[in-house]
Amino acid sequence: MYSNYLFINKTKSVMPANPIMQVAEIAESLIFKIKEVLSTAIGWAMMGMTFMFTVFGDKAMLIHWILLALFIDLFFGCWSSAKMSKFHISYALTSTAIKLVMYVTLFYMPLIIDKIVPGDLSYLTVLVTVVLCSAEFFSALAHMLIIKPDLIGAKLVKKMLIGEISRKTGLPVAEVEKLFNISKS
Repeated sequence: MYSNYLFINKTKSVMPANPIMQVAEIAESLIFKIKEVLSTAIGWAMMGMTFMFTVFGDKAMLIHWILLALFIDLFFGCWSSAKMSKFHISYALTSTAIKLVMYVTLFYMPLIIDKIVPGDLSYLTVLVTVVLCSAEFFSALAHMLIIKPDLIGAKLVKKMLIGEISRKTGLPVAEVEKLFNISKS
């Protein structure tokens, strides 16, 4: 069953042995996060704040916003993994390196298209930055709730992040709802 995976520790956390599988897994995770961001009020609020920072800020700083979001997620991801006793530094660094390459590629594609196609398409770069940063901030927020479930304001966002928390902990959604005492109403 786990022939394409390497076990990283005695828990049931696994890391794909094939680099192609790792890239596919991270791409799938990114698509899931973007879907979650676009389906919640918190996600739209994060996109709005990120949009304000990126549009009214220096356009040369856009890549820095992506890097900042990526490393914030890495920091809180390592912290929550350590809390769940699933921490493995090589897996965290490998997935962050793959994400970094994917995000930089996604960031520079609109810039290259902008150079080829006449007209100003810089809004595509801003849009890519906003979506990627929001997805990473959304993920970091889920890690923060795993680390400290009784954070101020956490009750407001727990229901919206239940799917992301379930995916990160590997527990079924019903189990996570029970742990966080969340009713379905």
